[in-house]
Amino acid sequence: MINDSNFPTYLTHAQLIGMIIIAFGVTLLVLALRRKYLRGRVQGIQKFALTDRSPFSRKSENLLQKIGLLMVIAGVIAITFDAIRQEDQSAYQPDAYRENIQQNHS
Repeated sequence: MINDSNFPTYLTHAQLIGMIIIAFGVTLLVLALRRKYLRGRVQGIQKFALTDRSPFSRKSENLLQKIGLLMVIAGVIAITFDAIRQEDQSAYQPDAYRENIQQNHS
């Protein structure tokens, strides 16, 4: 992959995408859990009275929770693999090249 971005070298596109996936996954998970919590409380009885009797509603809530959790896991995996890839690339670079990069970024 060609590094043609304006981001600093400590943040790559794969890591940025991983963080976005984690953010969407956490948001989806929190919204699904909040809906499930409010459905069982007095405040949510009027709001979710019709959908509470629907089996699709419960299945969709469980599905959204699972999708959110999978998105969080996928984001963490994407960030981890990219960090490992970067570490492997830097391990095979000559010392003079690494020192030149460090001097340019200082």
